[in-house]
Amino acid sequence: MRAKCKNWLLAALLMLTGAAVTSCSHDDEPEDIGGEEIKDVHFDVWVTAGTSNGTAYLVKNVNSLEDPDVITFDNTGCDITGKLDQEIISKGQYYYEVPPTGDCFGKYQITNSGLVTVARRPFEKNTYRAYRYCHAWIDDKTLVIMSSDGAKEKALWTKLDTEKMTIISEGEFDLTTLSGINALTTSGLLGYRKSDNKLIYFYARSAFAFDGFYAAFIDAKTMEIEKIAHEAKDVVMAGTSYGELLQNKMAFDNNDNLYIAANFHMDGFSSTTQQYGRIFRINRNEMDFDASYEGFRKDPSGTPNRGKILTIDYMGQDKLVLSIQDPEHCGVVIDPDDKNQGWGNNYNVYYCVLDIPTDVSTEFKYDGKNLPYSQGTFAQRSFVLNGKVYIGTNPKESNPTIYVYNIRTGSMTKGASIQAGFGFDRITYVADR
Repeated sequence: MRAKCKNWLLAALLMLTGAAVTSCSHDDEPEDIGGEEIKDVHFDVWVTAGTSNGTAYLVKNVNSLEDPDVITFDNTGCDITGKLDQEIISKGQYYYEVPPTGDCFGKYQITNSGLVTVARRPFEKNTYRAYRYCHAWIDDKTLVIMSSDGAKEKALWTKLDTEKMTIISEGEFDLTTLSGINALTTSGLLGYRKSDNKLIYFYARSAFAFDGFYAAFIDAKTMEIEKIAHEAKDVVMAGTSYGELLQNKMAFDNNDNLYIAANFHMDGFSSTTQQYGRIFRINRNEMDFDASYEGFRKDPSGTPNRGKILTIDYMGQDKLVLSIQDPEHCGVVIDPDDKNQGWGNNYNVYYCVLDIPTDVSTEFKYDGKNLPYSQGTFAQRSFVLNGKVYIGTNPKESNPTIYVYNIRTGSMTKGASIQAGFGFDRITYVADR
């Protein structure tokens, strides 16, 4: 009897233990939230005097974007005009770029007291033009930059140690020969896939050819090309000339699947800048485009999407944050004498979240209304950080304003606004330590 009782108690204990293990393993599953998690951080607000994309650049450090205060620029902030470009790499506490002088690679800090040059690394074999290159981080201190050479026949690459500001290695790829094309786009796009230690370099034969683009899969350790894939649809990748120095054109989800924005030319429009967007995918550990996926095809009513994708970020929960240029969607009045048909310097940019599995896009709202439509297409006013999506608007009827979307709760709050008279081009976050 005692043995039976003992065995019963042991079985019950094992059942309880098993239940506890199952519960713990479920609770320990990683949360699917995009972006970085950084505790100590401040924000840099980038503006130009006058309209968006002006020529005089000011940057101001602020501790919060959620306080409903007005960020002012009168006799405050850092004037970087002629010193740095807004097309710049941001990582941790520092900014990195080939400065306007075009003679080195530099490491900088931007403070409200002024610009600090931390280090400058002169070029060795490969040389790069200011804001005409792409980049990817292999880890927190190893950076790879790439661009085409002067003849646009080869792709140059340089691997840098940004902690010591030294060149680890450099080389070139003869991509015109390997791809059977006669020229390369200026910079292309570069991503790093951690799951298999691959750099993925995207390029095309022309910024406006609309006959597809290529992806070179590179072993990040040996810097040898393992395969070149070709997306042959009548598209051009969304970024060709400026890398991702200002705008995010691709994003990895938390499973290391890569999503890249591309655009078709709109039939009947005179300018090649009038485009409508689609999203393509390369799955984890694969070295080709996913032929079964093409995103951002239809709006919620079922009408084919006609907006041009400007920026893309992974929000988490199988969703992408997109900024879209679409005059018709934004209610821009079309002037028959306007050759751009509303695609010029109008308030024709909106933000939406795209659900990847269903391909349904939904505009971000605040207080039951869509966020204000913005002016300025060459801008990056959004990012994902610490479980929140920060969205900057540059509207016509009010001051530029930042909205903050909480991914976990699905709630939107209205944050800081920016002093009138300044164009709002970019927001970045900077680690404080």
